[in-house]
Amino acid sequence: MSDATDGWTLSLVIPAYNEEAGIAAAIAEADDALAALAADYEVLIVDDGSDDATSINAEAAARSRPRVRVLRHPTNRGYGAALRTGFENARFAYVAFTDADCQFDLADLSRLVPLAAQVPLAVGYRVRRQDPWRRRFLSWGYNVLARTLLGTRVRDCDCALKVFRKEALAELLPETAGFFVNTEMLTRARQHGFAVAEVGVRHRPRLHGSSKVSLGDVPRTLRALLPFWWTRVLFPGVDRETGRQGDKEKGRHERAGFSVSPLLLVSLSLFLAASLLFFGRLGLPLQEPQEPRYAEIPRQMLAEGRFVVPVLHGQDYLDKPPLLYWLVMGSYRAFGVHDWAARLVPCLAGFLCVGATYWWGWKTVGPRAAWLGALVLCLSPRFVQLSRLVTMDGLLCLWVVLAWAMAHVAMSEGRLRPGWWFVSALACALGLLTKGPVALVLIAGPVLAYSLLDARAVRPGWRQWLVYLGVAGGLAAPWYVAAMACEPRFAAYFFGLHNVRRFVAPFDHEEPFWFYAPELLVGMLPWTLLLPAFVVYLRRWGERRPAALGFFLLASLSCLAFFSLAGCKRAS
Repeated sequence: MSDATDGWTLSLVIPAYNEEAGIAAAIAEADDALAALAADYEVLIVDDGSDDATSINAEAAARSRPRVRVLRHPTNRGYGAALRTGFENARFAYVAFTDADCQFDLADLSRLVPLAAQVPLAVGYRVRRQDPWRRRFLSWGYNVLARTLLGTRVRDCDCALKVFRKEALAELLPETAGFFVNTEMLTRARQHGFAVAEVGVRHRPRLHGSSKVSLGDVPRTLRALLPFWWTRVLFPGVDRETGRQGDKEKGRHERAGFSVSPLLLVSLSLFLAASLLFFGRLGLPLQEPQEPRYAEIPRQMLAEGRFVVPVLHGQDYLDKPPLLYWLVMGSYRAFGVHDWAARLVPCLAGFLCVGATYWWGWKTVGPRAAWLGALVLCLSPRFVQLSRLVTMDGLLCLWVVLAWAMAHVAMSEGRLRPGWWFVSALACALGLLTKGPVALVLIAGPVLAYSLLDARAVRPGWRQWLVYLGVAGGLAAPWYVAAMACEPRFAAYFFGLHNVRRFVAPFDHEEPFWFYAPELLVGMLPWTLLLPAFVVYLRRWGERRPAALGFFLLASLSCLAFFSLAGCKRAS
C-alpha cells in the first residue's frame, strides 16, 4: 500500500442484474484492488432481483472473501434503487460505486479517493471509451443536454466510477430507480453547492454478459430528466424538499403579512381601476368592420326569433358559434338595442378576466403577486383595447384563462379536486360555444404538458380526461348537432374551412410567423421593459422560482406558439 492510500476506509457498491457470467470475476477484481489500496474496506454486491444465477454465483464467490457482502432485492427495482440500497448499507468514510461488467480498472480509485479527500465528490470520465459508436454518440448528446438543462458540469455524467464522502452522500441519495441516477446525484450536488473533481479513468471492453442500456432507455431517461429539470431546477418552489408545500407555505406567509383591511383595499383598488378602464365610455361608435357585424347579427337574430343558426342580412352566418350573439341578445333585451349594450358583453368579459387572473394568482402564488399580476394585465393598453371590442376574442380569452386557472388549482392540491376540474371543463364548454374547437386545443395543451412535466402536480388519468371531455363536449354538442340539422353544410364549412383550412392553408389574413411578437411587445408597454430582467431571473441558477410560474409560462407560450403557427392571423 502506497503512502497516498494510507488510512483509507472505503465502501465499494456494485449493482448487478443478470450478470451470472461475470459476477465472480467482478468480485475478485474488486476485492483484490481494494486490498491493495485501502486500510479497511468492504465490497457490497447488490443483486437487483436477477432471474439467473447472479445471486448464487455472488454468494459462492463471497464465501472466501470476508469483506464482500451480498445484498439482494427480491424483484428487479432498477439501477438507481440498487445503488441506493448499497449506499444506505455502506459503513466507511468514502463510498464508491462501479458496474459489474469489469469495464473499469479499479486501480484508478487510487486517483479518485485523494480527490474525494479534498472535495465531496470525485468522478471519473472515460478515456478512450471502449463502447460501440452509437452508444458513444448517444452518451455525448445526453451529456450536452444534462449540462445545458441541469448544470451537471462534468464531461461524462454516466461514468460508473465515482467516489463520495459519506457525509455528502447522505444529502445525495437518489430517488430515481432507473439509469437517471447519475444525473440526479450530480444535479443535487450542484444544488447543495458541493464541489466536484474530475479525473480520467481507463475503460475496457465488456467481456461478460450484455449491456443493460439500450435505445429503449433513451425515452425512459428523458421522461425522468425533463420532469426533474422542471420540478427541481427550473421551478423548484420556495422549498425544494417539500415540493408542493413550498408554494402553499409561501402563500400563507404572504397572507400573514396583511391584515384584512389592506387586503380589501388593494382588491378594491384593482377592481376600481378595471371598472374605469372597461366600462368607461361604452357609447363610443362601433369600429368597422368587425364590431358592427357582431352587433348586427344578434339584433337580427332577436328580431327574427332565431336562436340556433346566426343570421346576417337574411343569410345564415356559419363562421362562429353563437355564445357571443346569445349574450348580446340578452343585453339588448335588458337595455335596448344600443351600441353600448352590445359592447357591455366583451367589456364585462375583460373585467372578469382580470378577476380570474387575480383569483388564480391568489390561490397559487399569494395575494401580493396576484394583485401585481392582475394589475399588469389591467394596465396593458392593447389588452384593454382588444377586450372592449365586440368580437369573440375577449370572451374566448376569459373562458381559456378561467379553464387554465381551475385545472391548475385542481391539480395542485395533493389530489385531483373534482369540483375545480368540473368548473374547468365547464369553462372549456363555454369556449367551444364561443369560437369552436380552438378552445379545447388552447386549454388541454398546457394542462397535459404540465401534468407530464411537474412531478408535484396530480396527473389526471384517462378516466378524469374522459369526464372532462364528456362535460365540455356534452354541454357544447347540442348546439352543434342542432346547427348541422338546420344547415347540412355547416360541418364542412365551419370545421373544415374555418378551423382546419384557415390554420394549415390560409386563404386570407396570411401573415409571417413572428406577426404577434411586435403586437405583444408594444401592446404591453411599459411592462415589456421588464422582460430582460425576467429572462435573467429564469436563467439564474438556484433561484427559488414558484412552481406555479411553470404553468403560467406553459399556458402563455403555448398560446402564443399556437396562434403564431396558424396561417391566418388577425391582430385581435
